[in-house]
Order: sequence, then C-alpha cells, then structure tokens
Amino acid sequence: MSLTTYFTGLFCPKKKNLRLQGLTPVNLPPNHLWQQMCTEDNLQAAFNWLCQQTTESSHNSDVWDYRRDWTTRKDALRQQLLNGNFQFATVRIVEVENDAGQLERREVRNAEDKLVIRALTQVLQPVLPIHPTCTHVKGHGGLKQAVRDTQEYLAAHPDSFVMKSDVKGYYAHIDHEVVAEQLHYCLPNEPEITRLVWLFLRRTTEFGGNYVDVQRGLPLAASISPLLGGLYLTPMDALFEQEEGIFYRRYMDDWIIMQNKRHGLRKSVKLVYGVLDALGMQTHPDKTFIGKGNKGFDFLGFAICPTGLTVSDAARSRRDNKIATLFEQGASKRRIGLYLARWLGWATLAAAAHCPAMPGSSQCGSSVSSTAPWALISINTADGALVSNEGSPGPITRCTTNTDTACTLPVPATFSDGTTFYFKNPAVPPVFFQCQYLSSVPGFSLPPQPPALPSSSPATTPFTYRVPAETSTCTGLALALCGACVLAWRRRKLHIQLQAATSKL
Repeated sequence: MSLTTYFTGLFCPKKKNLRLQGLTPVNLPPNHLWQQMCTEDNLQAAFNWLCQQTTESSHNSDVWDYRRDWTTRKDALRQQLLNGNFQFATVRIVEVENDAGQLERREVRNAEDKLVIRALTQVLQPVLPIHPTCTHVKGHGGLKQAVRDTQEYLAAHPDSFVMKSDVKGYYAHIDHEVVAEQLHYCLPNEPEITRLVWLFLRRTTEFGGNYVDVQRGLPLAASISPLLGGLYLTPMDALFEQEEGIFYRRYMDDWIIMQNKRHGLRKSVKLVYGVLDALGMQTHPDKTFIGKGNKGFDFLGFAICPTGLTVSDAARSRRDNKIATLFEQGASKRRIGLYLARWLGWATLAAAAHCPAMPGSSQCGSSVSSTAPWALISINTADGALVSNEGSPGPITRCTTNTDTACTLPVPATFSDGTTFYFKNPAVPPVFFQCQYLSSVPGFSLPPQPPALPSSSPATTPFTYRVPAETSTCTGLALALCGACVLAWRRRKLHIQLQAATSKL
C-alpha cells in the first residue's frame, strides 16, 4: 500500500462524517414514503399546485393539454411510478432577462415532470431533518424571521463579534453524490425515493440542439431545490446546535454567526471552513464580513445595527438599476409602479416590527397564531377600513379581541391609539393579526411634494408612477418620491451622455 493510499483512507472518512453531521435516519417502514407519494390524494394535490403555478403560462405551453387530460393521465402516471418505470424528460434551456437586464439561461421542464417533482417534495418536506436555524425552508420563519432574530440578538449583545458570509455559486456547485449520500443516510428504507431524486439531479439539458448531461448543481426553479439546498448545509447548521452563547441563522446559502468572544468566533470560523471543504464549497470573498457587530453590517438585503435595521444600500442600488432598465426598455408606468409596490412590500415585510407607525395609515401584520401566515395590513386612519391585505389573501374584518370570530362590531369613525385585531375568514385554524396603531408620532412630518418639472421635450417629461388602487396613502407617497428620484437620476444620465457626445464634435 502506497503512502498516498494510506493517507487518503485515513482522512477521507473524516470528511465523510462531516457530510453527515447533524443528519438523523428517518425510522419508517420500507417504501412508506414512496407509497405515500403515489397515492391519488398526493398526486391530486400536486396537480392543484401545478394549476395555480401555470395560470399565466404561454398558450403554447404543454401544461394546457396536460390539465385538460389529467383525468386519464393520472392513472397512467401512477402506474408508471408504482412500476418504477418513470423517467424525467430532457430539460429545455431558455434565455430570459434577469432583474439586471442581462440574459441568463434557465431550465424549463414539461408539465408532468413538474408535477412529479412537486409530489416528491410534498412527502419529503415533513420528514427530512432540516435544522430549525435554516429559515428559508417552509415553516422555519423565512427571511423576515432571520432578519428580525439577528437584529434582536445584536440589540441585546451589541459588543458581539460577527461572521457573515455565503457560499460562492451555491446551487451551481452542489455535489450530486453528496446529496445522494445524505438522502440514503436519512432515508435508508426508501430506495425508490433516492433513485427518483438522483434522476432529477442527473438530468440532460438541451439548448440550441446541443445536449449536455449535468454532473453538478441544482436547478433554480424546481420546487424541491430549496429543500435539497437546505439539507446540503445541515452539517454546518449542526455545528452550533449544542453551543451556548452563539447566535446562528442561515437563509439558503447566507449565514451569520455572532459570539461574545473573539477567540470563540475564530474557532467557529475554522469549523465552518472544515465543513464547507468536506462539502466541496467555499465562501464568497466579496460577501464575507468578520468584525464587531456594533459597527453594523448588511445581511439579506438589510443594514443591521444595534439600534435597528434599514434597507441596505446594495438593495436600493439593485432597485434603482431595475427601474432604470425597465424605463430604457419602454416598460409601462403601471409595470414600473407595480414593481415598486412589490419592492416596498418586501422592505416593509421584514422591517415592519422595527418601524414606527406613520400618521395617515397603519401597517402591521404580526400573526397571533404561530401556525398562521404573516400578512402586511394597511389601515385607513379616517374610518378604520382595511386598505390592503398583502401576503394573506382572503377577507379580513376588524375585531376587538383575538377570540371574537364573529367580528360584528361596527367600524368606528376614528381610530384610537392601542392594539387592534383583524380576523381572517375563512381560515383553519382561525387567524388573527395584531396591529399597533399610533395616531401621531412625535417629531414626524410628511416630506413635501416634489416640484413639478417642465414638459417641453420628451427628455424632460415628468416621470410619475400611478399607485395601484390597493396600496395605502403612505405607500403611494413613497412610490411618488421614488419616481421623482428615478427621473432625476435619468435626466442626469442623459445630460452626461449629451455632454460626452458634444465634446467629441
């Protein structure tokens, strides 16, 4: 035996153990999940999800034929799955424009493959041992929970030492063999499930008549990808499970570690790098921050400091670049306004708990029920009526307590300061949203309206945004201010281009 073989055999088992750290086998009867996946109820639930996801598909999409013939196709698909004869079709690659206005390639699967992947996700979601600190997986809190927990811990421990980073090319560098090894360890009695996941990973793609067998990486748009992505870094999540005095959160491939001692953080950093090396990953050098938390840092699009959080400069820059790209492409004002409304909803969704209420409206949405979805509710100050209900569709009525499901009390003429409740109906279990309303905020005043600009030429025409009907007064004002800023930026850019062209003459 050579020295190379000896040392390889000596050190490889350690890396293998690191890959499986924190994972626990699921104790189920043989092929239990496989039989559950092939049931008519599970396939029907996956079909209902497919119908919801494809309401705006192109008229040339194969999903319409599949939906029309679902009654006859369901039995044939179920028989294929039970017999073990199902195979995924070749994945088509298309070029689409991203938020930065650049073309990027994405994978597009046919309707039946999407349905099977969804059915597989539905049975794996409840049983895979995803760590609670991995917040992007359904039921673990999401982005808003990760941001709020981070800010609250930093506020209570302002002198903490912080490491914030992410994985360079996370989805693109996920090793298929590591995923298969983790699944086989977690599901030792489910050979058909692991085989189907392996076929999903080892796909064949086609672009421009060229066929490629993918050997590495996860597709971005598949419904099971976030679940497998969460499982892949579970060994890193488990490093700090039993450690006291350490704060750790992860959202997809972004994670943060906070400790009170500098030497403790150094030890944690070494452990993280060891696990990443075993998984074939490395940190992104441009997105890694190690330092004191009291100076503040950016995490998941928000600038976090001990006194609160705001939207980061990078997130604002991406927003402005997106608006400029839409404007240059000739997008309608409605489309740009809707993008701004969605962006403001995202910013408010994560930061609502740390932002004071503004006179003129009240935006809130902390759900009283722990199992309920979170919602962003906008209330009109004048009559207490619900203006918008983002994130939680369905009728919502005002209540005085979080137990009154009738909500028959008349709406008052004005709102008083304090806590009010809103009840979502229908909902099982009942869902109540708790709102804190302030009729006035000391030291707060609305900013003045921007002055009107001349419209003598197309280059100087004022660019305004029409606020969607369901947005609140404060959201409309924010949209108008964003529109004025974008116009000023656009005019400045045109002026510079004109000066450059003139200097060349």
